Amino acid sequence: LRGGERAVIDNPWPGPPPDRAVDRGRFLGREELARRVTEAILGHRSTTLYGPDGAGKTSLLAASVLPLLGGAHDARVVHVRDWPLDRDPTATLARALYTDLRVTPPAADLPPHEATLDAVKRAVRASPRLLILCLDQLEQLFTAGRAGVGTGSLFACVEQIVDLPTRPVRILLSFQEEYLGRFIEHQGGRLRLMECSFRVGHLTVAELCPLICRIAAMGLPAQAWFPDDVLPWLIEMRLHDQPESDRAEVRMAYVQSFFRAQFERRAEGKSMESTAVRREMGALVERTVIDLEVPDEPEETR
Repeated sequence: LRGGERAVIDNPWPGPPPDRAVDRGRFLGREELARRVTEAILGHRSTTLYGPDGAGKTSLLAASVLPLLGGAHDARVVHVRDWPLDRDPTATLARALYTDLRVTPPAADLPPHEATLDAVKRAVRASPRLLILCLDQLEQLFTAGRAGVGTGSLFACVEQIVDLPTRPVRILLSFQEEYLGRFIEHQGGRLRLMECSFRVGHLTVAELCPLICRIAAMGLPAQAWFPDDVLPWLIEMRLHDQPESDRAEVRMAYVQSFFRAQFERRAEGKSMESTAVRREMGALVERTVIDLEVPDEPEETR
């Protein structure tokens, strides 16, 4: 390096936003679950994924399952994870289908559910390739601010897609488990969309510790981290109701943010003492709550 120039740092942690397909090689610890979910999607018309907030559901999909389906299985993937409050959710799905699949919308305006079915049918006619419709972060539809408007109609439309006589269409739904009751309620108590389901739980300190060390070695410049150093940091990040041990579960959003910052500090020749870790963790919790835009509590808990 010339004087004053800064070394290029390739940080192996993407930070708070969910992992991307390009992060697949660094997405460790969920390989078996990713394999099982992928096989389930290929074998069932509809698959549901749920789990606690911050467990890594969207990361699992975006960095592992969906890239595998799009690559090894040559599937067309439509991944919807943003559900604007001011738009009918079925219209949001229809727009994503027309845009991502490059299907020309009909000349006449159609009601949202008809537009969604039209897009799916035309996409199937245009190509025999498998079509994956991933409806992610559906907890956005169950918040008090939305009051469930249009949610029941969306699930009714999804059920119609599942029942279409077109073989190459698969539905994947994902949401926070605290909204499981609301999810069933908006289907009229039917479990049609939950015939195949998976729970994604938090990883434990013991599970994460070796993975953190492996990921640090994947960065640029590669860093040698050791379990004895990483273990106390992870214990500090445990969920508030967990014991102070390596059996405690850890919220993945904290892991991503903290170790991204730690990797950059070490690349600059800095280190952190235990008191600094606690201070950083306090700031991290506050930042993460803001960054993740945590939704309101379910209406029945208010």
